[in-house]
Amino acid sequence: MTTPSAPAPTAVRHPASGTEAGRLEVTWAEPATNGAAITGYEVTVDGATVASLPASAASWSFPDAERGRRYTVGVRARNTVGWSAAGTTTAQTWSAPPRRSTRPPPTGAATRCRGVPGGSG
Repeated sequence: MTTPSAPAPTAVRHPASGTEAGRLEVTWAEPATNGAAITGYEVTVDGATVASLPASAASWSFPDAERGRRYTVGVRARNTVGWSAAGTTTAQTWSAPPRRSTRPPPTGAATRCRGVPGGSG
């Protein structure tokens, strides 16, 4: 028996709405156990441990990821022998949504300006 093989995580980014932060969803499949059952997982973000999860876990969500920032997420597995090396992935959240156009309407386009002197309607 030896430590488990490193998990191979993947990350999916989800768009943010309005001014909310982005969200990353990290998933992995159970790695080779190498003779001893997996007893848990540890998730790191940019080197800092953010979650300790049970052996049944296969995903972790990062709901407050900063918009437009790149993160390195690591996942390592544990069995009775010890910890695997970390499997890592890099993910970037969506950046801010595009700004609304401040261009005036095209020439000849009808506009209504209620309550404005000289406006129609």
